[in-house]
Amino acid sequence: MKLYKGFTDQIEYVAYTAIEYVPVEEWAKIQVVCKNVNMTTECFCMYWLKGQAEFEDYFEPDEYLEEEDTIREMLDDIKLAMSHQTPEEGSWLCATVNISPDGSYDYAFDYDEEPEFEDEFLDDEDWLKEWEYFPRTRQYMPDWWLTIMERNGMEVGDTLPPDAIGPAPEPPLSS
Repeated sequence: MKLYKGFTDQIEYVAYTAIEYVPVEEWAKIQVVCKNVNMTTECFCMYWLKGQAEFEDYFEPDEYLEEEDTIREMLDDIKLAMSHQTPEEGSWLCATVNISPDGSYDYAFDYDEEPEFEDEFLDDEDWLKEWEYFPRTRQYMPDWWLTIMERNGMEVGDTLPPDAIGPAPEPPLSS
């Protein structure tokens, strides 16, 4: 899969992979959620049946895929590449892709809400490392994260130092 500026191909891959592995024929909605902080990633897929307000169940397409082809890996790649497009904003903490039965989808990247992980507890060190990997300027730091940084003696400036972010990832040569 190649990385493109708008990430349309990657998001489409995530959507169609989820559709391929949903465990029922008749579904009303699929949602893919990926939370990623300090290299801790939690990715899950849910589906709703027609006529139901609550989701029916979780499913895990990644268990059937090669490591480099997983939804988790694709979203991790998108996070890294997006951080280089607008470095002062850092990168997202949670990505959501909503998929309809006709194959259409929408997506959102949340940069501000503190994600809650099912099996992991994030401490200050995790947030310091996240800022080290994906730095942000003060303007793009949510208040709760800024408090963590200041509590640990870290100063968040109005601009990023020139060496704050490494070189942009190279897109793969083949799909």
